[in-house]
Amino acid sequence: MKLLRLNSIPAPLLELEAYQIGEVLPGPTLIEWGEGELPPIFISVLLHGNEISGFTILKNLWRKLLTGELKSQHPLIFFIANVEAASVGLRHLPSQLDFNRVWSGGDAPEALVAQEVLDISRKRQVGWAIDIHNNTGKNPLYSCINKLEPEFWDLAHFFAPHIVYFTEPHEVLSMAFSQFCPSVTIEAGTPGQKEMIEILTDKLETLLTTGAPALSKLKARPPVFHTIGRIKVASSAQIDFNFNPRPEGDLSMRSDLVECNFQQLEPGFVLGYAKKGHLWVEGNFEQDFTNDFLEISSGEICVKKSFVPAMFTQNIPIIKSDCMGYVMESI
Repeated sequence: MKLLRLNSIPAPLLELEAYQIGEVLPGPTLIEWGEGELPPIFISVLLHGNEISGFTILKNLWRKLLTGELKSQHPLIFFIANVEAASVGLRHLPSQLDFNRVWSGGDAPEALVAQEVLDISRKRQVGWAIDIHNNTGKNPLYSCINKLEPEFWDLAHFFAPHIVYFTEPHEVLSMAFSQFCPSVTIEAGTPGQKEMIEILTDKLETLLTTGAPALSKLKARPPVFHTIGRIKVASSAQIDFNFNPRPEGDLSMRSDLVECNFQQLEPGFVLGYAKKGHLWVEGNFEQDFTNDFLEISSGEICVKKSFVPAMFTQNIPIIKSDCMGYVMESI
């Protein structure tokens, strides 16, 4: 795996879908476009090959940049990450590491590409870093930050009304960039969600031309949620979403589980039913927080301590390889 560096936007990309970009780009690609004395803006997409909204947003921007309809006040750096996984619509190939878990170092091919991107960005003195993602459940548009500092709040709130603060997993792109510039991860709903794509295209056009307005005029800073753990499920578990008190498999969760995202769940709220364990709450540092937040008794999985979930998903492969969702508290 080798990083391809370009100083122009390949016109054929404008006519392709994410799964087709391998016809033009052989692998991870960094496009450095435009000049100027202002700090460059870094935008990354397709760190996960099946999260395609970011690439559509880039095409929207590129069309206007190339015709002169949009004139950026900043030089731009575009990172198109997992071309190979995008070609088959997967988060990452079985032979690959997750491209958003390699930014803290290492000697894997993906980690070496990440380090090269970081070195270039640091040398170019990037002003803002924006990483665009999708998720598999029903969530509102929200921003994630890794530092509770004013310039991070400003950038996050500029993109979305909901802000999530997290420090784990620490191997993500936004964490690495946060060491030298304000960075944000944007969760743009489910892949291809038109409304989210339109909103973020408009937001980025504004950022490129006028910058992100500071929040100094607000009476209070917007609320922030802190992720404190993930709801994990055993890889061997049989899961359905039939909300059956007598599960045919190991777990039978709510059929409307994804509707719970960013809603305050109060004690006694039933998430599903279980024959036995198979489900637990793991803290950011692998602590067992199950008994703090959930009560699993007589087969019922109930909320024990109120929390706000994010990224609840009913995608079983994602549940088993990553998690069922995140546990958050307001700060």
